Amino acid sequence: MSDDRAKTIQFFLPQGEPRGVRIADITTRIVQAMLVPRTKLPEAMMRPELKKVGVYFLIGEPEESAKPMVYIGEAEECDKRLAQHNVGKGFWHTAVAVVSKTDSLTKAHVRYLEWYCIEKAREAGRFALDNGSKGSNRPRRRRPMGFQGESHVQDAQRRRRYIIGDQLQRMESVDDYGRKNARPGKAEDLRARRG
Repeated sequence: MSDDRAKTIQFFLPQGEPRGVRIADITTRIVQAMLVPRTKLPEAMMRPELKKVGVYFLIGEPEESAKPMVYIGEAEECDKRLAQHNVGKGFWHTAVAVVSKTDSLTKAHVRYLEWYCIEKAREAGRFALDNGSKGSNRPRRRRPMGFQGESHVQDAQRRRRYIIGDQLQRMESVDDYGRKNARPGKAEDLRARRG
C-alpha cells in the first residue's frame, strides 16, 4: 500500500560534516533548503545554491528573549544578503536559505514568500520575530503567482523542518516546570526573571 505523503529526502553535506553546511531537497520538488551555521558562512558562500533568488531565515537565541528569534528575509542573491547580515545582525547562529533548483523563483515570488512566512511565523508565535513591521503589507501579485508561491512555501516549510529539525527539537524541549518551548539551559534564566 502506498501513502501519498511518502517522500524521498536527500541530504548533501558539501564538506562531509553532519553539523556543517547541509543541503536538503525532496527529489520530486523544485525547492531546496540550505542550512548554514554562521561559523561556516565563508565556505557556504562558495556554493552555487546561495547565489540564487530565495527566501532565508536567520535563527538564533538572544540573551534577552525567552523564545528563540528568527529574522525572515528575501534576496536576489542570498549569499550577498547573508554576508550583510553577518556584519549587521548579531543574534543569529544559523541561516536557512530556500531556493529553487530550477531557477524558477523570481523576485516577485520571494517577496510574496517572505510575506507569507512572516505571517505564518506571527500566527504560530513560536519564535520572537526580528522583522519589526517588515512584511506586514501583502505584496501585490497576480493570482497564479500566489498559488504557486504558497506551494513553494509549503515545500520550504517541510524542508526547513527536515534540515533543522534537531535544532528545533532542542529548542522545544520541556523545562524544569514542564513547559514546552523552553530551551535547555535557559530554565535558570526564566526563574531569575521571575524573581
